[in-house]
This record gives sequence, structure tokens and C-alpha cells, in this order.
Amino acid sequence: MIKSKDWEAPAEIKNMLLESALLPTLEAALRSGSLLEMVKEYELNMAYLGFVQEIAAHSSLIDLVLDIGEEYEPRQKEPIFKLLAKLMELADIFMKWTDDASGNMDEEQIRPRKLAEMI
Repeated sequence: MIKSKDWEAPAEIKNMLLESALLPTLEAALRSGSLLEMVKEYELNMAYLGFVQEIAAHSSLIDLVLDIGEEYEPRQKEPIFKLLAKLMELADIFMKWTDDASGNMDEEQIRPRKLAEMI
């Protein structure tokens, strides 16, 4: 349902997500620190990034990736957009480093690149 372009999330969905453990889980996953760590749980991290992408596509949910304030429990340690910005710097470096070799990579080597592209 969240992937539907015609669907607009009601306020209850946003509040439900704010009060769930999903956002802290996303924060923890994106805080892992490196693409190589994220590749260890490749499918899961690709799903997390896909979910963040879908949230960001909905104007009524975009606030979830921003600073959500201190009124929600568990408290947000760092906004998702800031964590993604840090990861994007690493992803850019990795992409430049692998640009020349990308045609000669096997599936195991392609995973970090696909993760970097998704970020």
C-alpha cells in the first residue's frame, strides 16, 4: 500500500510509525558505519533503504526521515536523513573507487556497489 502513488497516508499511519520501534530500528541499521558492514545483511539493508525511499515519496510521511523531536519514545538519536547523508559520502567514495572495476565484478563484489547505488 505504501508503494501506491495515489495513496496518501492518513495521520494515524504516521503516528503509528512514530510510536513504533521501526524508526529506531532504521536508525540503528543506518548507523552501522560502513558499506561492508551493511553488506553482511544485504537483503535486510536493501529493504530498509527501499522503505525509507517509499516514506520519502509521501509528503505526509517525509517528516519521519527528518528530526522528529523529543516527544516520541524511544527518542531519536540521529535523524535518518543525517545518517543517510553520512552513508552517501561513503557510497560516493566507494562508487568512484569501483567505477573502473565494475564490469569485472562477481555477484559477491557487486552487492556493496548495489547498496551504494541505492543509498
